[in-house]
Amino acid sequence: MRFLLIAALVLGLGQHRALAQESDVTIYRVKLGDTLDLIAAEFYGDRNKAIFIMVSNKIQHPRPLKQGERLRIPVTRQVTTSPGDTWETLAATYLGDPRR
Repeated sequence: MRFLLIAALVLGLGQHRALAQESDVTIYRVKLGDTLDLIAAEFYGDRNKAIFIMVSNKIQHPRPLKQGERLRIPVTRQVTTSPGDTWETLAATYLGDPRR
């Protein structure tokens, strides 16, 4: 039996903060004073979800952001699991680390 895992990440900002909209990401231009945590709080309502932004942008460790830098902000992810999948195998596949 296959299960469908849907992680709907609610977009918390208006379109004025986005430069472009793709099917599953929003392109965001960093403003002065922005941090990964603050952007995650604005888009997802939770600072702890900065990991989604980091993974989408291949950022290995939290780092200072540069004003004007463009970030991909994932807004929806749909995953179809297979028999034998675990949270660890899904994290390894989609987040790059089985511990996430």
